Parts: sequence; structure tokens; C-alpha cells
Amino acid sequence: MDNIIVALLTSVVTAAVTIYLASRTIFNNTVAPERVKWRQTIKDTVVGINYSSPQSIAQAIDILSLNLNPFDDADRAIIDQLNTIKVKVSDGQDVTQDREDVFYNVAFLLKHDWERQKHESSLCHFKQSEPKRAVVDNVFFKNRHRIISRKVCCGRAGQCENRFERVNPRCDRV
Repeated sequence: MDNIIVALLTSVVTAAVTIYLASRTIFNNTVAPERVKWRQTIKDTVVGINYSSPQSIAQAIDILSLNLNPFDDADRAIIDQLNTIKVKVSDGQDVTQDREDVFYNVAFLLKHDWERQKHESSLCHFKQSEPKRAVVDNVFFKNRHRIISRKVCCGRAGQCENRFERVNPRCDRV
């Protein structure tokens, strides 16, 4: 009788572990390659912006608007900043500092996504906390954070908590 219980328990545990490992493999083989493509699209778009051409900036805004999270304050802040840059370029103003902030915010976005992918790909991802995202603490993020009273955080309903770590790229903390 004891041998039957041990055999049954062993088969249940083996089945559970096999199902879990199979689901992790499916996730890693389907989601991870798409995230790589997404990150490359974001990189190519930002690097390809001609900051002296409002049309180039507008095209980048369109591409990024389709690829970034519309419910995420930091993602929307990137779009807001590019819209402001487009207006400044049209008026002939200097956009060097704004361009740097966009680069930092996109770099933080890409790094955060990479950390999330590593976190989600690990076998024990449920035991670890999800990595926080750093953002440039500038007027665009502050305005976006203040304007939107959001019920959705990073696209996940009901999980609104502080998922941002504000940094200033012009100080030693970066």
C-alpha cells in the first residue's frame, strides 16, 4: 500500500514539474524573441531620428506611440518630450538637453525590459520581485505623472504601486 502511495505521489509531482517546465519553455520560446524584436525597433527608431527635421521626429513619434505602453507614465513622457522637441525644432530652438533626456529615458526603458525578460525567464521568477524602472526625473515625467490619475500601472489592472525609480542623469547617481 505504501509503495502505491509513493508511486502516485511521485507521478503527480513529476507531472506538475513537467507541466511547469514546459510552460516556461513555451513562454521563453515565444515571448522572448518578440521582445528582442521590440527592443530593436525602439533602438532603431530613436537612433534614426533626425533632430533637425520635424517630419523625422513626427515619424518617430508615430512609431513609438504604437510600440510603447499608453498606460505607462514614463512611456508617455517619452512621447510628450518628442512632441515638445518637434515644436522646438520648428521654432529653431536648441534641443540638445531634451535629446539627451530622451536617450536616457529610452535607455532606461530598454534596460528595464531586459531585466524584466531575465526575471520572467528564470525558473523561480515568482519568488523574486519584479525589477523597478528608472526614469529621468524631468518636467515631462513630472507633468505626465501628475496629469494621469491612473487605474492601470504598466498595463496591469489592480497592481498600482510605485514602479518607478527617479534619477537625474546629470548627477553622480547614474
